[in-house]
Amino acid sequence: MKRTLNRIMLATTLSALFGSVSLMAQNRETAEIPFDYHVSTKVLPAGKYMVEQLSTPTLFRISDNRGHSLFVSAPCPKAGKLGTDNPRLAFVHSGSDYVLSEIWMPGGVDGATLRQSDIERQLTRKIGVASVVNVALGTH
Repeated sequence: MKRTLNRIMLATTLSALFGSVSLMAQNRETAEIPFDYHVSTKVLPAGKYMVEQLSTPTLFRISDNRGHSLFVSAPCPKAGKLGTDNPRLAFVHSGSDYVLSEIWMPGGVDGATLRQSDIERQLTRKIGVASVVNVALGTH
């Protein structure tokens, strides 16, 4: 009985936590990404994604149309004049590898830079400097 009660409490707490995170979404944009790409240790397939900026300027949720979601922390602000006029996702690119590196939401002055992942470091080491590919964000 005690174990069942603990599971119910855990489920209720998690529902409240993730439900409140959903309600805190401030910016919600879509992107049609034409290539498979890396985010941290995950590889996501090409397709249509929704990018939501949550309660803080550095917390995002990336969701596909199949109901899969990934929470991304981009703790490093990147100053730039093009953020407001040019909402986009920036990917470091080398060969057939793409790594999400920056998120620029509309209405913000600064973009958010993700921590450099192992795959991004490997790409940079391999060729010295990787190119950057931008994918526009549009209102859903």
